[in-house]
Amino acid sequence: MTTERAKLAAILAGGLGLRLAFLRVHQAIERDGVSYASVAEHLARFGRLADLHGQYHTFYPPGYPALVAPVYLLVGDSQRAGQVVSLVAGLALVALTFAVGRRLADKRVGFVAAALAAIYPSFVHSSVSVMTEATYAALLCLLVLVGIKLAERPGLVGSALAGALVGAGYLVRPEGLLLSAGFAWLVTTWLVGGEPRRRVGARLACFALTLLLLVVPYVLYLHAITGSWLLSGKGVSYWIAESPQQFEAIALGPPAPRSWRGLGVEATAFAERYLRNFFRQEGIIAEAVSLLALGLAAIGLVAARRARLAVEGVVLCAFAPLLLYPAFEAVERWIEPYVAILFVFVARGIVWTADRAGTARRAQAMAWGLGGLLAIRYTPQLSIPIRYVPSFEMVEQRDAGLWLRDRFGPGTTVMSRVPEIAYYARARWVALPYADTAGVMAAARRAGARFLVLDELTIRRRRPDLLPLLQQPPPPGLTLVHETDEFPERRVRVFAVDGS
Repeated sequence: MTTERAKLAAILAGGLGLRLAFLRVHQAIERDGVSYASVAEHLARFGRLADLHGQYHTFYPPGYPALVAPVYLLVGDSQRAGQVVSLVAGLALVALTFAVGRRLADKRVGFVAAALAAIYPSFVHSSVSVMTEATYAALLCLLVLVGIKLAERPGLVGSALAGALVGAGYLVRPEGLLLSAGFAWLVTTWLVGGEPRRRVGARLACFALTLLLLVVPYVLYLHAITGSWLLSGKGVSYWIAESPQQFEAIALGPPAPRSWRGLGVEATAFAERYLRNFFRQEGIIAEAVSLLALGLAAIGLVAARRARLAVEGVVLCAFAPLLLYPAFEAVERWIEPYVAILFVFVARGIVWTADRAGTARRAQAMAWGLGGLLAIRYTPQLSIPIRYVPSFEMVEQRDAGLWLRDRFGPGTTVMSRVPEIAYYARARWVALPYADTAGVMAAARRAGARFLVLDELTIRRRRPDLLPLLQQPPPPGLTLVHETDEFPERRVRVFAVDGS
């Protein structure tokens, strides 16, 4: 046991070192992180779900900001607070991946899976980001552990805990509700196995009760704010491939609904979009983890113990949300948490393959060789801190926000294309509207925006019609008060809006 703990501690120490090195790569907050951090600040200071707009927030669920809020009260910086929460969750994920591997197979599989989770570049990044991926992945692995326990020793307490973990996953990422598939699988195995229906019904009731205790309050909140019965305010904002401005959903709200085109047309369009995104998602996974890892995972799946079908099914049900994403879009960040479970199968594939090498020495060499190949595959991404230069991040947006805060103090109102500027300025954010220069200035005055901030990186890509404001003298009504031009084609200009 001491040796086992020492090995796990060494893996955790290595993972921690990598993650601390990557703090250098995450000096500026991520775009979605701005929403999480600002909601956490409002929760901590005022006890309500509000964002940079100063309005009630409905796009992201409150689970992750609720974890960040108490840490923010301790450290006084919501970005650092979010990184602390993600770092703790990221290290917990490594340990939980070990636990899942050990329970599904043996401790050798657990150690290999934990080592892969410790060095996987996306996990390292998410562990120092103000994002939900590390937290959600840790909850996912914890739920799988509880599911394995229930498969081996069913009980009311375990069922209630499973419901609470699914509810917690939902409050971090709405698709977490689909993790109920694991419990549905268990209910099926219990009934097929001949367990009394009353006993199975009691477990199902415990699961549903704790799940509803976490889900219903947020659904009621969404209804109170939006007037609609929704499981997620985020989901209704997405009609990928049909709305060219869909990426504006956070800033401007969901795209305008279109008319119904008939069941046949709608079904065909949905099927086409789903299949296109499904195969894109397949390619994203292969590129992210490598074809070698997928091959080893396939071996690990084939090596499953048929006598433990209930346990194997619980683990596989953790991938259920992957069937939802193609209905919207294929995004690597959405897929990332499930790689932790994938690594368990990869680890089992490595151990199974190594065991067929003959002698114990050959088996150990084979295992190290396969693991080493995966480590080499991930090395270029892990070397980013060595190659880091400030232009890797959008530091010019951060610097513009800090300049505004230092010069004019917090509490002002800023109109910009991206929220990071307002976040660092400690200002209320007004999203840049889709309008010409005159329309933008009129909208800024109506919203009471004291400053208009334009950054060339995003304006050139999203709003090229406004580029003259970054290249020519300001028009009447705008006064240029600050300008930075540190990186090529990444100029930032801060205008004071006359009459606001």
